[in-house]
Amino acid sequence: MARKNIINLTGVVGSGVTHSLRNSKDFFFFKLFLARRKHVGTDEPIIEVLDENLFPEVSRLSVGDAVHIEGEIRTRSATKTLTCDRCSTLYSTSIMITSIAVGEDGFQILPLIKGHTFSENHAYLLGTLVKDPQVWTTRNNIPKTKYQMAINRKDSTGGADYPFISSYKRLAQEDAHRLQHGSQLFVEGAVQTSVRPRSIVCPGCGNIHTLRSLNTEIVARSTEYLNRCRFPENADPNHWALNELSKIKNLAQELG
Repeated sequence: MARKNIINLTGVVGSGVTHSLRNSKDFFFFKLFLARRKHVGTDEPIIEVLDENLFPEVSRLSVGDAVHIEGEIRTRSATKTLTCDRCSTLYSTSIMITSIAVGEDGFQILPLIKGHTFSENHAYLLGTLVKDPQVWTTRNNIPKTKYQMAINRKDSTGGADYPFISSYKRLAQEDAHRLQHGSQLFVEGAVQTSVRPRSIVCPGCGNIHTLRSLNTEIVARSTEYLNRCRFPENADPNHWALNELSKIKNLAQELG
């Protein structure tokens, strides 16, 4: 499977920088605040700095510092342990954590400019759908299509990342029409985050616990359909002719 996984972000540090370990390897992480274009609010993806050459510079970051990030979207499964507030049963659930991994040459501190709002949010992904897309209409009657892609990692681990992609309006309709399990596509979009509740049932007493977690996805701006996509116009030689005939009929009806 071909791969492309590029995330370019410019924003301000929105949380303290934290040192941690994963598989005995050091890394630093923090939240990056991004102003949304044409919308109120911010997106707050988690940034993970993996290159030890960047550690001294990253460890000195403060909340409010402006930075530019060039990285890759990463996903991993984690176990969240919960304690029931009714019967004190200890149980766990699986969650998916999505972050932006920054490697060598992927980090730059920017000078603060008074009155300037830092905002860059671009994602470029090439991958394959792991299952058929989900299609529905939002509460505002806007078409939405959501799907999950598999993107092989370029490192020697042999792993893959599985980000979620959402599209809206006309693009959502086109995605729903053309995408299926196994479709390969190129997506250009932006990182978007939200905090969403998830209901977890206690196995001891049935009490429902609400777990609030950070949901990170890519909102598609454009989609290029590559392999194993549906192209009915290729299968039906009359497809375009029928569409043009339908347009002419509709225009004639509008003109009376």
